Amino acid sequence: MSSFLSRIPLRDFHRSASRRSDPELLQRNPAPKEILYLPLWDDLNLFSPLGDAQAVVLGKEAVGGLGGDASAVSIYLGETPRSVFFALCLSAEAGFNPEALSRYGSFLDLRKALPVLDSEQFSLLAFAKSLAYWQGRALFCGACGAGTRAGHGGHVRTCSNETCARQYFPRTDPAIIVLVLRGERCLLGRQSSWLPGRYSVLAGFVEPGEALEEAVIREVEEETGVRVRDVRYHSSQPWPFPSSLMIGFTARALDDRIDGVPGELEDARWFSRKEIAGSLRDGSLVLPPRASIANRLITEWYDAGESLTLNDLLESLPHRQAFR
Repeated sequence: MSSFLSRIPLRDFHRSASRRSDPELLQRNPAPKEILYLPLWDDLNLFSPLGDAQAVVLGKEAVGGLGGDASAVSIYLGETPRSVFFALCLSAEAGFNPEALSRYGSFLDLRKALPVLDSEQFSLLAFAKSLAYWQGRALFCGACGAGTRAGHGGHVRTCSNETCARQYFPRTDPAIIVLVLRGERCLLGRQSSWLPGRYSVLAGFVEPGEALEEAVIREVEEETGVRVRDVRYHSSQPWPFPSSLMIGFTARALDDRIDGVPGELEDARWFSRKEIAGSLRDGSLVLPPRASIANRLITEWYDAGESLTLNDLLESLPHRQAFR
């Protein structure tokens, strides 16, 4: 059996961390709950072949026909009142047949599906992707070099050397993301590798020994030369590319002079709401995907000063412009 994640109620999903210590978790059938797997291959999520970016989930029967041992590569994610979810880390080395998977769809980078995923779907898929990424890169102990063994439903790896026996846990790298404001304008930048016309808010990783507010001030000045104050927390979002937590802020610029640092951004500029609306309409500006915290920061600021919301404006544009 296979289905689409969008058809499964996720509102009551719970990570149920206490269940991870159950030694028979992967074999136990929690009747009447249905066991569902979110397949991954090389840290890519499985999506339908229909061009609509539907995330695919597989039942036990479908997984049994893939050729490998699911219990050896499964990571417990959590449960709803109706279902139990596992990430399924597939590979040819583990005995799985990629041709048997082709009937269900293809493996894609999760960020390509961002425009059509709701927050609940994205959160669960991001959880699975981050754990799969960590599992594949924590196979050996960093202290003694011995192999590690998975435990606690796939959320802990323990060194197999009994003298060492260090435990390793999934890590998340904190990164700040900030909407800088000056009067009625916001500061957006772009990297050279992005789609033509794409601009976004500024972001960067937090350094050791650095407070989040200090990271905001440093990153903005490093990338644009702009000095900021009044750093205020806004919201956060898991960002599994590969395994980060985006921590969102707003900040006020002390002046509007931009003095970019070579090797940082390709461009940075101030945008008024009117300039954003006009650039979206003529196609010269592309904003971050709607499901991203970057879009959330821009949208909340834009909507506070316009009667026509940013989402309503985007809906009025051609589909390729609104969602790319």
